Amino acid sequence: MDYRLYIKEFIINIEMNFPVDTWRSKEIYFWPFLRRKIYFSLIRKFSDNKLIRLEKTISHQKPSFSIQQSIKGKFNVVSRVLSFIFFWINLRKKDYIFLSAPHFKETFEGKSFDRLFDPLIKDKDIEVRSIYLVLNSESKKKRGNALELEILKQYQTFELISKRFRSKTYHFDDLEFQNSNDFQEILKNEFKAYYEGLDINSFIEKRSLSLNTQIKFFKILFNRIKPDKVLSLCYYYSDLYEAAIAAANKLGIQTIELQHGSIVSEHMCYAEWNKIPSSGFSTLPRTFWCWDSFTYEIINKWTSESNFHDALIFGHPWISFWNNRDVYSSEENYVLYTLQPEPEYKIEQLFPIGLVNYMKSKSIKWIIRMHPRQKVSKVSFENYLVQQGVSNFILNTVEDSPLPISMSGCTLHITQSSGCVHEAVLFNKKTVLLNKIGQNYFKSMIESGNAFYFNPNNVNFSEEMDSIIDMSKELSRKKFSQSKSLEKMVKMLKS
Repeated sequence: MDYRLYIKEFIINIEMNFPVDTWRSKEIYFWPFLRRKIYFSLIRKFSDNKLIRLEKTISHQKPSFSIQQSIKGKFNVVSRVLSFIFFWINLRKKDYIFLSAPHFKETFEGKSFDRLFDPLIKDKDIEVRSIYLVLNSESKKKRGNALELEILKQYQTFELISKRFRSKTYHFDDLEFQNSNDFQEILKNEFKAYYEGLDINSFIEKRSLSLNTQIKFFKILFNRIKPDKVLSLCYYYSDLYEAAIAAANKLGIQTIELQHGSIVSEHMCYAEWNKIPSSGFSTLPRTFWCWDSFTYEIINKWTSESNFHDALIFGHPWISFWNNRDVYSSEENYVLYTLQPEPEYKIEQLFPIGLVNYMKSKSIKWIIRMHPRQKVSKVSFENYLVQQGVSNFILNTVEDSPLPISMSGCTLHITQSSGCVHEAVLFNKKTVLLNKIGQNYFKSMIESGNAFYFNPNNVNFSEEMDSIIDMSKELSRKKFSQSKSLEKMVKMLKS
């Protein structure tokens, strides 16, 4: 069994057998962040065969001390306080707040460009009414006319001030955690020797305490900015982003999560929520912006049962941005192969012998696109393929060519189980899935005829590939994508 399917069933069984929609500390329901803790811990368990403990190395040596260090320390404190004061003084009313992350950025026209938010923010009316919040940034504060604010340092200062006025003893007498002993027994049986790495009670208490402080920070921030909408690309990318979503929800500000990648029914941050309080989970976005009907069906399955959360098909900003530019790949007659990163896929798994033999036996060109989080270097991939006797390929990183450009001109898209299958559908391109996991994840796309599963180890793999390539060549390369236009997306955002 695919371990992701096992994880999904494990979490669903918990929701079916425990009152997770009542577990809370004060006003904070902690099942959403506890669910993610279990989800990602199980992924690490199965992919690494061990839980990675994120423990800080503590030095027991006495720190050296000098008058210079004392003066420097006091100067830093003063500098930090002044920065904190200026931060709040300079805040102005804005209608849109965007929460993103570094791995959603591309290089466009020599500058950093958020591939999902910036196509929307480029609308002049939205640009001047927006603030782009980041944890840290090496760039200056301005992104055109959209202000960029770093929030991590400001929150850390706020947290230090809060601790000065908070009671040193913080009790969780109000913790509502029914059937906690039975629940933790299930986790012990599942994680066995690794259970101590979870430390559920400590995790809940620490996260609830920090979340309360973070929500206070964002409530003050949003009361100063007075936004109409808060948009995120990955609400769980940072604890601070989760708190920002919760604060906005509590203040009645519309929260929207824009789909950033593939969402399948096994993605337990987005799918299969079976028990939701009537008031909703405040740490989850209220509205989920889906690229296509495939994702919408997965999310709407549970949001349709909620009085608080909902899902809508808005389209794919990055694809529509390139459609507006009417730019296509300069290459012709090639297969696009989108890779996936370690630890789940090693080089040998990405290039099984059946696929390598097919690549060598045909004259068609292959453009191989590395994943943004690929740990193996470009040179290592190139050397491996050359050693296998493959020469008809171009290896691209994300900086070499935007995905919509590569996808627009390909004859066929191939992947193990990458979410790029969604982009392929929007460009009317067929996808061949090489891994059984992909067959499980994208059943609806296979049933609709948008994707196919071919086992590269089968004796008829070459004939299957020839057949699908011949069929795909008949599709028009310049057929417009099925994504909504940017104009329609901007109009929906403004409404």
